Amino acid sequence: MNRKKMFAFDLDGTLLNSEMELSKENIEALKEARKKGHVLVMATGRNYIYSQMPMKEHWGLFDYYIGCNGAIIHSIHERDVITYKDNKIPFDFVMDIIHEVRKISGTVQVSTEWNVFVGYYFTDIDTVIPTANKERFFDPFQSVFDMKEEDKASIIQISVHLKEHNVKKYWEKWNKEFGDVYELTITSKHNIDINLKDISKLSAMKEIVKIENILYDDVFVFGDSENDIKGLEYFNNTYAMENALPQAKQAAKHVIGSNNSKDIAKIVLKNI
Repeated sequence: MNRKKMFAFDLDGTLLNSEMELSKENIEALKEARKKGHVLVMATGRNYIYSQMPMKEHWGLFDYYIGCNGAIIHSIHERDVITYKDNKIPFDFVMDIIHEVRKISGTVQVSTEWNVFVGYYFTDIDTVIPTANKERFFDPFQSVFDMKEEDKASIIQISVHLKEHNVKKYWEKWNKEFGDVYELTITSKHNIDINLKDISKLSAMKEIVKIENILYDDVFVFGDSENDIKGLEYFNNTYAMENALPQAKQAAKHVIGSNNSKDIAKIVLKNI
């Protein structure tokens, strides 16, 4: 067998097509890679619950789940969470963000390793959350204000959803105020993710590379968004989708077809 390789995929806009599905070509390529002993990784900004929505049927195809922009690593078949950083966010800081979001209309999602808690402050929902995404925000999750003490002590990510014109404004504002302690990432035109500093998809991928003893040149990374940029820059075999942000394309070593193309499957099959 060839050397063991690692293939790490962002979900939205990358491995998932525009219908938020895994194509049959990608499914077959992942199955073939897994059969040959290679390491398959989901690397997403989504928390565990929202990752399960499109991926539940295919969860077993992967060896690792990187969630919340690197704040959690789940060894899927070992059924184990790999803790590699002290990544807990204080609840008092969450409340500071909530109080600020209340003033401008939006929503705050607070993720622990396995759960999500929400707080809604809308004046005009259609300008905050695109229609296609409304369903996932109105699932009956617990309120932030009903969090138990053990949940408050286990927060790994804050996701803030705002009107589009407020996203860059508040990303800049919050970076000035607490960017030395927290990593702020714009993950869509409506969304800012907040993690502790030095938590990223790249930091999590490096940990898996170490665990699996994989060579630097045997890592393949696919992405399209701001939270993929560090990984696209760092490794040699990196691919930005045609639909990716311009800065993600600039960071990647290669630009391939869109998330609706068969290019990911072709690249995986070629390199296993």
